[in-house]
Amino acid sequence: MSPLDEIDVHFERLIISGGPGRKSSKGAFLDLVRKVRKAKVSGCPVDVYITDRYVFADASAGQQVGGYSSLIDYLAALELKRESAFNLHLPSWPARSELQKRRDDDLSEAQRIVLRLVGEHFPNAAIQALHQQVRFHDRLYVVRDERSGLSGVFGPSLNGLHDEDIALIGELDDDDLLKRLDGLLTR
Repeated sequence: MSPLDEIDVHFERLIISGGPGRKSSKGAFLDLVRKVRKAKVSGCPVDVYITDRYVFADASAGQQVGGYSSLIDYLAALELKRESAFNLHLPSWPARSELQKRRDDDLSEAQRIVLRLVGEHFPNAAIQALHQQVRFHDRLYVVRDERSGLSGVFGPSLNGLHDEDIALIGELDDDDLLKRLDGLLTR
């Protein structure tokens, strides 16, 4: 295999979706989550890691709401059920949306809303903070299954899934990357 062929393999699983006048990226993102879950996750997920620092912002940069419902839809796409027991790891370095900055929100109300919504849909979920020393810029959605296998996807912020923005979405499938992530996420 030539170096160029190797590059093509890495880009083979990328999806570009959305854009002005097109559907939002939400459907493509959730379809990829379902596909990866079916192919890579054994049993019920026991840990779900979300590095989206805007997870506590319901409205996107374009002021379209839907971030909170996108979080619930993402967890449902993982085939988590109301009775599922799992750990949901959310960033301890959240960022405020532009709307939250203009209103001078301190994020405590947004955090309460997210905790309430997750509790209503998944009462056996334990919400935990990702460690502050592990700071991610990009949005990774990583799942650990019952056999301790790690898999996941990357994509847009959950609060932007309803936008018409163009989004790049893909599967995390490099074993070295997943081993590195495993060490970072479990500190």
